[in-house]
Amino acid sequence: QELAQSRQVTAGLTGRLEALAETVAPLVEARRKSEAEEQEARRKAAEEARRKAAAAEEEAHRKAAAAAAAEAEAEAEADPQVAAVVAEARRCTRGDLDLHGRGLTDRYAVALAAWLATNRTVTRLFLHENQIGYEGARALAAALPQNSTLHYLW
Repeated sequence: QELAQSRQVTAGLTGRLEALAETVAPLVEARRKSEAEEQEARRKAAEEARRKAAAAEEEAHRKAAAAAAAEAEAEAEADPQVAAVVAEARRCTRGDLDLHGRGLTDRYAVALAAWLATNRTVTRLFLHENQIGYEGARALAAALPQNSTLHYLW
């Protein structure tokens, strides 16, 4: 008789546990789904933050390049020799601009970079055999992404 009672109690408890499991299972699944959605939302927010930071950095770089170009252009206007070379570059309407072997220095290259950033006619620019150093090369390199027509720089 005790064995029968024990079996009845066990069966009752088993039934209650099964009912409880049926009640808890959807709650556990909902929690897992909620956590997955939260994780996806955090991933998307982080991705958006990275995108915005990259866009802000690109905009800051563009503004700095524009300011440097304006400053270089102002300096070029103040130096007659540099202004003459930039004026020659501006007059170039064909594809090639040959300024090689002219003794151009960083000052000239910086001024040419300001012009190059907006130029849409020159496809090949020859600057070899000049004295362009790091600053001039850096200015020219910064202008290249803004110029879609120049295909050859030597």
